Amino acid sequence: MIQRNVLFIHPACNTKTFASNKSAGTHQEKTILSPLGILYLAAELMDAGYSVEVCDYNAEQYSDENLFRYISKADIVGISMMSFNRDHSNHVISTINTLRPELPIIIGGPDCILHPRIIPGTILTVCHEAEKIIVQIVDAVLNHHTLSEIPGIVYNGINNNVLYGKEYICNDNLDTIKFPRRELLRDNKGYSVIGKKASRKITNLITSRGCPKQLHILCT
Repeated sequence: MIQRNVLFIHPACNTKTFASNKSAGTHQEKTILSPLGILYLAAELMDAGYSVEVCDYNAEQYSDENLFRYISKADIVGISMMSFNRDHSNHVISTINTLRPELPIIIGGPDCILHPRIIPGTILTVCHEAEKIIVQIVDAVLNHHTLSEIPGIVYNGINNNVLYGKEYICNDNLDTIKFPRRELLRDNKGYSVIGKKASRKITNLITSRGCPKQLHILCT
């Protein structure tokens, strides 16, 4: 059996996002955290027999040339979209579509959970946490199986009509999730100001699910 190759890309954080209606927008140049979400998905795929590579453009310099080197040996690409990296995500998708138009692209991440939608140039959007469905998604895409049985996704039908998979059931038992495959990151010294100053490797942990920035509205 030939091993299939999955490439995960975390595009650079370069998109302005607005904090309030009075804000001119905030601009995040670089992330301060390693992309653990991708590494959790990598653990599931590697245990299922897939080869996985991770490209984080917050930790290495982007160019069309090195993107082509990454995608040249990939069978499928997964992209993690955040509010801060929408612009670069769209650029990466467009470039892949040009360089290897036959290469399937799936997309997910916090921005897709907040705003479920079809992203032009991709074949499906994962609108929920993906640890328990990522193997099913990759299997279906690479083997040209129907997507309708996969929970928590949005995809285009034959006539470009928007279709939805099955209802997603949230995993409440976080102890069933495999540990992230941190070894897939080449160098994590640049993920934090502390890491840069100390010139040593650091890492981050996720201790719960959900956004830590809860919105509290006070009514008087």
